Amino acid sequence: MDYHLTRNYLYVKRNYPRKLSDHVPEFAKRILWQLILLKN
Repeated sequence: MDYHLTRNYLYVKRNYPRKLSDHVPEFAKRILWQLILLKN
């Protein structure tokens, strides 16, 4: 699941940066934020 969220997030971020906040659900943002924190 994390792979799909990350892949979709990056696709929208690269191709439609203005629509990122509208197209990424809140639960996905929380999961991605946790992944970013774990990497640091």
